[in-house]
Amino acid sequence: MEALTESKTLMNGMSTSVLASEQIWLKSCIENRIAAFKNEQKATNKEKSKTRARVEHVFGFMEQSMNGLFIRSVGIVRATGIIGLINLTYNLFRYEQTIRLDIKYTDR
Repeated sequence: MEALTESKTLMNGMSTSVLASEQIWLKSCIENRIAAFKNEQKATNKEKSKTRARVEHVFGFMEQSMNGLFIRSVGIVRATGIIGLINLTYNLFRYEQTIRLDIKYTDR
């Protein structure tokens, strides 16, 4: 029985009171970070999230429908032109989709 109680009080060389105080400190740090996030960064996070979602959908479409974005060309000018054509193709697909589904855009 004594060995069992000693193993409870000593865990990896630390007493349970030290472990408990570290857990309390960690919990308060996490709560403070959550509160700060909620209070200060909610609006900016919403704007960034909208931008990320828009960009990720574009790249996701290019990866899935257009066999990725791996470009083999010589020179930055030619690669830039190819990327421009890929973007134009995406815009045409998106335009066709908005016409077909009768999607109405409002000012954001």
